[in-house]
Amino acid sequence: MKNRMKKLTAAILALCCVPVAGVTASAKGLPWSWGSTTWDAVEALEFIGQGEYLGKTVQLYVIQNAGKTQAVSVTPRMKCLRFVLRDDTDAEAEQKAFEIIETYIPGEISSYYKDAHWAKIVDAAGEEQASIEQVSDRVYDVYVRCDTGESGDAWEAGILLDLARAHLISGYYGWGETADYHVQSFRGLTHYQETMQVADDQPGQYKTIAIDWDAVQIYLDKVHPGYLVEKSLLMTVNEKDNDGNDHIHDYYEYNIKTPATLSKREELVVMCELWNQFGIFPALEEPECMAETEPLTGHNALLQPGDVTLDTDISIVDVIALNRNIMTGDPLCDTAKQNADLNGSGAPDEADSLDLLKYIVGINDSLL
Repeated sequence: MKNRMKKLTAAILALCCVPVAGVTASAKGLPWSWGSTTWDAVEALEFIGQGEYLGKTVQLYVIQNAGKTQAVSVTPRMKCLRFVLRDDTDAEAEQKAFEIIETYIPGEISSYYKDAHWAKIVDAAGEEQASIEQVSDRVYDVYVRCDTGESGDAWEAGILLDLARAHLISGYYGWGETADYHVQSFRGLTHYQETMQVADDQPGQYKTIAIDWDAVQIYLDKVHPGYLVEKSLLMTVNEKDNDGNDHIHDYYEYNIKTPATLSKREELVVMCELWNQFGIFPALEEPECMAETEPLTGHNALLQPGDVTLDTDISIVDVIALNRNIMTGDPLCDTAKQNADLNGSGAPDEADSLDLLKYIVGINDSLL
């Protein structure tokens, strides 16, 4: 007990000590789930299934809107990083953030329009490698167009740490941690004769593949008796080959006739089965709308219990920041408040400060 009290006393007397080395934080390895959004309708969505489309994972949900069953497709943005500037940053914070990002992505910033809150990074040949743009108040997206390759994880972690240690950000989302979502009508089990897939030997390129509709019918007979694949001529096109010779090509549409009692929701469930079995993407109309709010976000990489200063370090400096908030009302952003609220009371308090101090000096093994 005396040794513990000595440690605690020493810690209190060392309130100005230098923070220890940072802890690498990354969004990698987290489950793909969208934990927060300002779009209220998401709470009412029912998950139907997911699959691959042109190299991207797409999740499908259904929602009842004005008596109509609609599909909501959610697609993660695999080449996008997002960061949120802190409320207490100065007017130059944006430019500082852009300069930090530039040190990781090959190339240099070719344009920077302070009033437009936008910049792009180009290589020596002038080809755009990435763009940085403000999407809402203090929220910025970094779209990377070049191949991230093995450097991708290093870019994500490095940009996060440098922005955090410069005390510029209150939120950070890595590759695939934000997603676009679209409200779409479902037009039934109707498809053309071909579908698109990513070309295995040509990154970034796509290829058309023929759907084996006989195999589809066999599958339906076995798993969903009463479903029938119907073939109808969609159009006839006169195409010329490289030698100028004419070739007549017929394009067909395939409609899967379903029992009359089947609901749109049930059709979409079956369509997801066929999507994963045969690569047939669900037949959805063009998006009626995108949600009016920002894209869904997953895990904020700065959410780390005890990291009150949001610099990815947990040290005595975090205790100082927390005590200033408690005693003098120094503001903390929402992320910092969550990190500081160790006991889950809903707001940072003296008990949180003491628990954090005990953890730093080794009295407690865990913050939670």
